[in-house]
Amino acid sequence: MSERRTPGTGTPDGTGRPRRAAGEVRALPEQPPSVPPDPPPSRQASGAVRALVRFETASAALVFAEQLAGDRPIGTVGCARGGPGDHWWVRSDLPLEVGREMAAVCSGRLHVLSGDVLVPDTPGRETVSGTSPARAGLTTLDDLVSVSVTDLVRRAGLSPVRREPLREAVLLLPGHLVPGVVRRALDLRLRAEYRPVALTPLFEGGTAERISYEVRLRAARETAVPGALLAALGRDPSVLVCRSVEETLLVQHGTGTPLSDRSLATLVDDGVWVLAGPGYGCSRLRPLAETVDGAALVRRGEDHALPDIGPASGHAQPYDAHSEPAPRTLTLVRAPTRGVAVDAALLDDADLECLPRLLAGEPLAESAFLVRGRDRHLLTAPGGLLEHLPVGEPLHCVGPGGLYVPLGRRIDPLLPAAARNALFPTDASTALVLLASAVLAFDLETRLPVWRLWAGPVPPLDEQLPRSVAAELRDIDEQVTPTRPQPPARQPSGWDHVFNRRPRETPPDWRDEAYAAERARQYAVAAELYSRNNDPLRAARLYERAAEES
Repeated sequence: MSERRTPGTGTPDGTGRPRRAAGEVRALPEQPPSVPPDPPPSRQASGAVRALVRFETASAALVFAEQLAGDRPIGTVGCARGGPGDHWWVRSDLPLEVGREMAAVCSGRLHVLSGDVLVPDTPGRETVSGTSPARAGLTTLDDLVSVSVTDLVRRAGLSPVRREPLREAVLLLPGHLVPGVVRRALDLRLRAEYRPVALTPLFEGGTAERISYEVRLRAARETAVPGALLAALGRDPSVLVCRSVEETLLVQHGTGTPLSDRSLATLVDDGVWVLAGPGYGCSRLRPLAETVDGAALVRRGEDHALPDIGPASGHAQPYDAHSEPAPRTLTLVRAPTRGVAVDAALLDDADLECLPRLLAGEPLAESAFLVRGRDRHLLTAPGGLLEHLPVGEPLHCVGPGGLYVPLGRRIDPLLPAAARNALFPTDASTALVLLASAVLAFDLETRLPVWRLWAGPVPPLDEQLPRSVAAELRDIDEQVTPTRPQPPARQPSGWDHVFNRRPRETPPDWRDEAYAAERARQYAVAAELYSRNNDPLRAARLYERAAEES
């Protein structure tokens, strides 16, 4: 069997083995062409026949090679390529019957060595090694070129596999994406570490080098990195999401080779291997710096300079028993608000102009209320159904009563409910929106259905009474004596009572009761009212919020 080596110079490593240079093809052990190497004593068995197994694909050859290796490193299995059809060959050191069965499982064809000729094995007929069959159309050892198992891995490539949950994920991405990814990971309570790395071609070698960043995301014990996060990152062509097989091997998440991870890791000869599909490519990874905790990338606000000590006074200042701590100015600071419902939205005049185009014909227009202000406006909806509104600033109710703060913010310093009630008193007709520089007050008694923004005046109502009826009504009016007390003013007929605001002395209907119960955080009471009045969507949402509160 002829041998082919790519020029390259290796240097011994710590084990005393010569290190294979990048791009060098590992050849089979040197043997006379007509005498294949003997298998190790631990694998040689009675009845073993010198044979090679031919495969149509490198993937099938890898599966057979892993079964053949057993407990040995898979890199010790002899492989070759050539002959008619340029097939892949794996040297077998198994008994004939065992070799036939294993080759059949992997869709391979067993060939027995007869001199230097490979004769196809025919089950049921005794095969005798050493005879000299006719050479026409047969493969000889001189037709084969030695290849390594790594060459088979490269040719077989990666194929999609089931995406298992990862407790640790490794990302390779450009430097400008690192801060955003790290901050998102910390929001999800993942541990994030990063370091700069250099990537060089894995198989061909060469001096081409790409600088990238490695980010490792680790989930807490008995949890996994969110699959939605990995899927979103994987859609970016400049980001490679990997699973860490061992410290020396990274494989693109959701893909695998025909080899098991255990066997694949034994092929790594130097550094860290990165196996990825055509969109990113395979590389050899070399770290350029130590790993850094990702928390250092989170911006904590303005810088705070460290002052020096003042002039020495000889002794400490005396304690003043009458001194009181200066209270901090109340403000809003950034804070995570995951899982919090959007209870209202704060709009300006520009946002108000967009609402007719956004809400006309939508179910939200049936239940949302608008409270107009001077230059800011409050939009509310039962059950907190404003999550997908693309305009305005989303608010959530922190209570007690109708006290709202912007989503993603909290009051600083933290205040208990009693303190919030004392500092921001509200009643059933008032809603307060706390901003960083002001507190906005809205009169809820002036709230109107949001559809009033685009529902203009309607044509006058023409009561089509028959002429005879109209004449009789006129006769009745003429017969009424002037001294008779005039009847009270007739309730405007037609559409007027729909579009005019309901007088305040009118008893509240069930919608007002449900709205008041929701603002008092009595979600179950409000849900019951909506359920009794055939509005199951808002009832379900309020039952859900009641469960979250409990």
